[in-house]
Amino acid sequence: MVDGEALQPLWGHLSHEINVEMTVPGMHVDAAALLPRQSRDYFHYMGSLTTAPCSEIVSWFVLKEPIVVSETQVARFIDTIGANARPVQGINRRLVVVTD
Repeated sequence: MVDGEALQPLWGHLSHEINVEMTVPGMHVDAAALLPRQSRDYFHYMGSLTTAPCSEIVSWFVLKEPIVVSETQVARFIDTIGANARPVQGINRRLVVVTD
């Protein structure tokens, strides 16, 4: 399991403006440190965006092993992008691919 410490260097520079590219001098991000250490298995399915109009086609890849972040990190993220306004949807006829 990955803890929120791997995200903290990024969260310390999280902008409150959406769609604004930002460069932080001297910042090095090890993307592998943001992924689970034990397993990189995932679920894959076709779906849509979680925000209105919820109609665009999105290919979702969801890690089986959770990544744990702090309540403060979640609050900062929501403060920046807003809350997820879409309720959980039924599986309907979606095919879910499972890796192992």
